[in-house]
Amino acid sequence: MRILELSSKDDKDGRRRVKVILHEIYKDKSQHNKNGITWLEEYCKNNLESVKGISITCEFTNDERTEILGHGETGIEDGVPILEDATMIGVLERGYIDDIVVDGESKRALIGEGYIDAMRYKAFVNVLEEKIKANETIFGSVEIIGTRKNGNRIKYLNGYQEIGRIPTEYRYS
Repeated sequence: MRILELSSKDDKDGRRRVKVILHEIYKDKSQHNKNGITWLEEYCKNNLESVKGISITCEFTNDERTEILGHGETGIEDGVPILEDATMIGVLERGYIDDIVVDGESKRALIGEGYIDAMRYKAFVNVLEEKIKANETIFGSVEIIGTRKNGNRIKYLNGYQEIGRIPTEYRYS
């Protein structure tokens, strides 16, 4: 995940609108991300609706809630990651696929739009704002889980592979 935009003002309800790249979508099976996943558009489209309502979370490392460590994962139960050390700081309200320019290069991507709760995480939002103003790239990650009909297991085209695995049936989480 990569933050594209953070609105310059709070909404009247204390939310800061955010637009993020959840992941790049590849043209063919020969490409993959650093985690070995090949995101293909047809499968992303099939699972697009699951972006709506997913939480934006992080694990804070300090009491001021400005520095983050990761997912906050504390284990896996029945194929579902348990993230008890994570704090929900916002929500994605919609996802869509579009062409965007990143670092001067055109890419196809799954984009999420939503908000961060700026009333409760003002210091964190201020840090994000400073980093964006300094042209610092802010990275995170997107998680997927299996569907209930598949016993909470992610289905992959041609099975699980360390490099080049193609998720086909899953939910964004």
